[in-house]
Amino acid sequence: CRIGSDRVGSGRIRAGGNRCCDEVSIGDHGLAGRRDMLRGPMEVPCERWKRSTRAGRCAGALALGLAGLYAAPVVKAASSAPAASQQIAIPSYIHPGADPAAWDRLIGSEPGKVGIAVANVMNGPDNERKDEWASVMKRAHDADIKVLGYVDTGYFGGTGMHTRLGSTRPEDWLSQAQQDVNSWYELYGDELGGIFFDDGQNACGPEDGSNRWAELQAELNEFQKRRHPDSLTVLNPGTVVRPS
Repeated sequence: CRIGSDRVGSGRIRAGGNRCCDEVSIGDHGLAGRRDMLRGPMEVPCERWKRSTRAGRCAGALALGLAGLYAAPVVKAASSAPAASQQIAIPSYIHPGADPAAWDRLIGSEPGKVGIAVANVMNGPDNERKDEWASVMKRAHDADIKVLGYVDTGYFGGTGMHTRLGSTRPEDWLSQAQQDVNSWYELYGDELGGIFFDDGQNACGPEDGSNRWAELQAELNEFQKRRHPDSLTVLNPGTVVRPS
């Protein structure tokens, strides 16, 4: 999105007005952004976005917090929706074989009420296509519900979480997340509307003045957008984002 050049406090830039954006960020302030339109002020912490060559883009902007997605998720409806002014985003981590009725309720909900469903086969896409998952994802897609594939970023190893191969290196977490993005599209591409990146860092970097986490998230977002430019990406820190 176009990030305004006016300074707000220390180390922040304010994005306001009606400006296009590629990411969703939901947190303590409710809806902070949406792919089709960002409305109202949003503070973006990282110093590097003040005057850098990336300042005019939303490539992997650090989310303002997505904890609200699990409690009272609200996503602004697309302008083409006839009557609904809000839509619900649901982390639908429900195995369709274990509780098919839950997916039936989600897919059969009032048209326009559910905007996003996050599919999570096994902390990601797993390594083979599952027919039961493909079926409910296609049904949701056909019901105009945007299905996002779950990808764990493991806080890029910053909290000691290990990749599937046992590494805590940020580069290995980035590589695993990129592999999972590719796997989602290889296995369920026709049904996918984007990617839900979980366990995102809630700071720009591991120490003051560092933008390491923000740079890794930007690289991951750009990896997704280069391959699937019309997709939606969501970053979930799962906690309040610290001010810079």
